[in-house]
Amino acid sequence: DDERKDASQRDAAQAQMGGAGHHFIIDSDTESEDEGRVVRSAKDKRWSEMRTVIQQILNQLKINDWNGIGQNFDQLQRIMDKAKRVVAKEGVPRFYVRTLV
Repeated sequence: DDERKDASQRDAAQAQMGGAGHHFIIDSDTESEDEGRVVRSAKDKRWSEMRTVIQQILNQLKINDWNGIGQNFDQLQRIMDKAKRVVAKEGVPRFYVRTLV
């Protein structure tokens, strides 16, 4: 009988707090200390984005997908705009120039 009272009191308390309780259980086994975040420089991030889009453009050239090439070229230009600071410091990457030629 005491267990029912405790359960009903918990249910009432949860209802007052807006439904379910606000307690979160974190399983320490799911977070591995070996798997850390990979920290990359701004240059590496931008260059990686550009290489990915350039690879897509080259693949679309092989299959004559000119609509896709145009869309990816626009995306490549937006990435270059985002990378203005990096480009000013490092210079225009050679792989970008090769793609345009």
